[in-house]
Amino acid sequence: MLTATARGITFSIWTRMIFSPRTKSSGNLRPCYAEGCKTVGFEIAEQLGWRLPQNIVVPMAGGSLITKIHKGFEELKKLGWVEPAPTKFFGAQATGCSPITSPSSPSPAPPEAEPSSGGRMLVS
Repeated sequence: MLTATARGITFSIWTRMIFSPRTKSSGNLRPCYAEGCKTVGFEIAEQLGWRLPQNIVVPMAGGSLITKIHKGFEELKKLGWVEPAPTKFFGAQATGCSPITSPSSPSPAPPEAEPSSGGRMLVS
């Protein structure tokens, strides 16, 4: 059992990680997002009359959605809500947003900050 101090430190680390700009788009690090994405698989099966599709094309973005849909299908099979059937997964990625197909492309430089007039900023 964690002490109050350990719980506080753990929560602090967890919230910093979850709300960090580096991890904001990662569904693998946010458990609520991951569990929510499984419902896409549930919805697909429901709309197909509780059958799994033979093929599915999933938008890739960062790549986590495709794994969560697969996990949703596997859970439905395990529960016996759908007949086990092989589903082929295909990922599609837009040219303008392709972190998977072009990971080695240099990132554009961030825009230069414009100084504001009259304000002061304190940095700690």
